[in-house]
Amino acid sequence: MLQILSGPESNATIIADFYKNMKTEGKYFKYFVYKMTVNI
Repeated sequence: MLQILSGPESNATIIADFYKNMKTEGKYFKYFVYKMTVNI
């Protein structure tokens, strides 16, 4: 249960880092992080 509760934020960071590496343009990275954090 604890991993599930703390999961979304850590998953968002991992995926966001992946997108940040894939797309060097900051707008995709920021938009993705925004969408992930809002939808938690």
